[in-house]
Amino acid sequence: DDPVARVREQYLRLRDRYPRVTWALAPTSPEFCSPALLERLAALSAEYELPVITHIYESRPMTVAGRMFMPEHGGSQVKYLRAAGLLNKRLGLAHSVWMLPEESALLAEAGANVILNPVGNLKTPCGVAPIRPYLTAGVNVALGCDNCSCSDSQNMFQTMKAFASLAAITDPEPGPPSAADTIRVATLGGARAVGLDGQVGAIKPGMKADLQVIDLTAPPYVPLNSVARQTVFSEGG
Repeated sequence: DDPVARVREQYLRLRDRYPRVTWALAPTSPEFCSPALLERLAALSAEYELPVITHIYESRPMTVAGRMFMPEHGGSQVKYLRAAGLLNKRLGLAHSVWMLPEESALLAEAGANVILNPVGNLKTPCGVAPIRPYLTAGVNVALGCDNCSCSDSQNMFQTMKAFASLAAITDPEPGPPSAADTIRVATLGGARAVGLDGQVGAIKPGMKADLQVIDLTAPPYVPLNSVARQTVFSEGG
């Protein structure tokens, strides 16, 4: 009868059971959620410092829904989320393909995160997110593989290569993201987006040891000129 109360109950019952499992709240996407639901989720997120992950502007129809049915927010789903109290550092916006520049500025100002899924967006096909504008605006960017039905592969190396390459579609001049930018986005950016900043995403004392070992004698790394570049563009995982 009360889904938010049910989520709260389950969180309090299970939050400490599995040390490697963390929680986030996940309303499907703004255009399907009432203001009352989003406001209650915002309160729950603030009370327990829980990330909120939602889909936004994945496809053109999703984008048009906001433009048509949210006139009181200027047609902006980002402003709709802001009105509900969700536009903050705990918010992660999956896909974010059809974001307007003024909305990117709002995300950067609030410290909110975008979680880009370039391989899945190409398959579906939904478009290419404004990768370089997000980086230049100062938005924290993370990467995802979407689910198996959208991109078929849960391979972060494929995702990194697509992310580093697709900016050239709209911005063919040299510029970000570099290979080093891409590794930062895939590690530190992802950690921040899911509320694990300072716990994972870097190799240094005190961090959780989540490592992948790469064979530098394999053909992609011979000769070894740039670990970052060769990992992003050559490694197959």
